[in-house]
Amino acid sequence: MNEQHTFQQEAAALQEQLVQWRRSLHQIPETGIHLPRTMAFIRQQLEEMGISCHVYEDISCIEATIGNGGKCFLLRSDVDALPVTEETDLPFRSSNGCMHGCGHDLHGTILLGAAKLLKKHEQELTGTVKLLFQSGEEIFQGAKAAIAAGVLENPKVDAALAIHVKSQQPVGTVEYTVGCASAAMDSYLIQVKGKGGHSSAPQNTVDPLMIVNQLYTTLNL
Repeated sequence: MNEQHTFQQEAAALQEQLVQWRRSLHQIPETGIHLPRTMAFIRQQLEEMGISCHVYEDISCIEATIGNGGKCFLLRSDVDALPVTEETDLPFRSSNGCMHGCGHDLHGTILLGAAKLLKKHEQELTGTVKLLFQSGEEIFQGAKAAIAAGVLENPKVDAALAIHVKSQQPVGTVEYTVGCASAAMDSYLIQVKGKGGHSSAPQNTVDPLMIVNQLYTTLNL
């Protein structure tokens, strides 16, 4: 039996546990950069696996390492939710006015599953794997806060991987890009200045709404 097949079997054997973790996280969605219940749940699971972790209380991020020495590879999952009321009849639906409508409950579950497998094979690692459960992705603040807190140091991260579920993608397939991120959270402002005048002489005015409409159309091409 080859090593890859062994890992696939071990991952498949975790299915029931993964479903339970995902449903538990789905029931306790929290938004923003303060996720006390989410962090408490994740920390409990890690400790039950025998994985010590550090909680950045102010920004609700959890960092844990598996292995020792060598190159450090970071696995990151965002675990915050959206301020959306869930309107389903699922027995594990949320009831606090928030919802994991963007799949971050799955992201947290995936990283917990990876943690369990990696811990089991810790003695086989030739380097260190750092786990990061991150808050605040939906509000564009979590990654910046985590980096400022030092998650890329001690040990210093050499490479990192983050994934996102995609409902349009066929089950069992993965999309990836080489050399750059396939998605990123960012924002910017465009200031458009107009010039007033009279409707009888539009040629002497600058209509900012017309410019904004053109920008919107062009940027979406």
